Amino acid sequence: MPATDTTDPLRLLVAAPMLYHPRCGNGGGVLCFELLRRLAAEAEVHFVAFGGGPGEDDAEALTALRAVARQVHVVPRPRPWLGGPASMLLQLASGTPREVRDLRSETMRRRLSEVAAVAEVDCVLLQFPHMAQYADGFPGLPVVVDVQDACIVSRYREWRSSQTSGQSPWRRWQRLHSWWAWSRRELRDYARAQRLMALSETDLGVLRAFLPQVPAFLSPVAWDTVPALAAAPRPGGPVLLMGNFAHAPNADGLRWLLAEVWPRVRAQCPQARLQLAGRHLPAGLADDPAIGLEVLGFVDDVQPLLARAALSLVPYRFGGGIKIKALEAMAQGCPVVATRVGSEGLGGVDGVHLRVADEPDDFAAAVVGLLQAPALGEQLALQALALVSERFSWARKVEQLKVELRGLLRERAALGALPRARQAA
Repeated sequence: MPATDTTDPLRLLVAAPMLYHPRCGNGGGVLCFELLRRLAAEAEVHFVAFGGGPGEDDAEALTALRAVARQVHVVPRPRPWLGGPASMLLQLASGTPREVRDLRSETMRRRLSEVAAVAEVDCVLLQFPHMAQYADGFPGLPVVVDVQDACIVSRYREWRSSQTSGQSPWRRWQRLHSWWAWSRRELRDYARAQRLMALSETDLGVLRAFLPQVPAFLSPVAWDTVPALAAAPRPGGPVLLMGNFAHAPNADGLRWLLAEVWPRVRAQCPQARLQLAGRHLPAGLADDPAIGLEVLGFVDDVQPLLARAALSLVPYRFGGGIKIKALEAMAQGCPVVATRVGSEGLGGVDGVHLRVADEPDDFAAAVVGLLQAPALGEQLALQALALVSERFSWARKVEQLKVELRGLLRERAALGALPRARQAA
């Protein structure tokens, strides 16, 4: 019976919807790059992704990716041919989410098949729900979907949030239909994989409940921590909100913060300053000294911002997975105030590792409390650093993934389903 030689380096095909790199401004992309970099230190990685998207820095991404992967293949991103209401009607008629349809590409399908065959890879890792549509393109090869964000969870929360946030009936219907289309698509595409990789306990539970036939495992996000000395009081420092504001949970959180929370904070702390850092901030949003608003836009390196900030905010009202911006702030010794959704999956306790609040009054009170008592923020930051070091180490994440991949290869070998080259190794 064929068996896998566990001393041989793994040969992996990794496919993603974008060319990510350490400064891409997308939390999930940064996480995926760091995972790729660490996998490539011990495995032969062949990377395939869409390029040429609006606002993407392909040159910087390609330089970073080519420094770690054995090969990097770029497939031109398809140009969407419908938008607005017409796109929604097509989604209704087809049952396929717009984001999936916009990344449907026969060129990508052919390239993935070619790379898998020529490189004689052992496993395929498809990152993000958008890429799961290609899971059926590798006969005989085990496929793992790195879910990142289970849309069956996040889109449901987005719809539920729209019911109480004063959105129009049309907008609420859009949210409901997006959840329906994504749920339908995920259940179909994920069923074609051999493993599902979840970032949070919530996503893991939902995947196991709806797809019991596909083994799923937890692979939490990971982040490097700074020395405990960095978690020092920052009296007078700004309050920081960072993110990619093209992402719906970030955009909604920003609107909620500016309309409902920040006026309450300023009423009690007139000198408080709010810094906004990230891509795709709403047009027309600019510095406003009257409310203490500073609009930074995209920043190459957020670590200096986190080092100076009095605290960092994660005002998500919907979304899935683990909020990387919360983890990043905690790992940098910056106190965090988050909603329950924003703190999900971190294992943090309100008042021990961070402050957690959902209502505008409570969220504002948590912010004011930390601004007025910097020593309390320092205590939370120190305990948060210890939590991140213990639960979210890169060494643990990479080792667990390697164990899962090796186990999958042994299963396939027992069934005689591995490629001949690998069986003979």
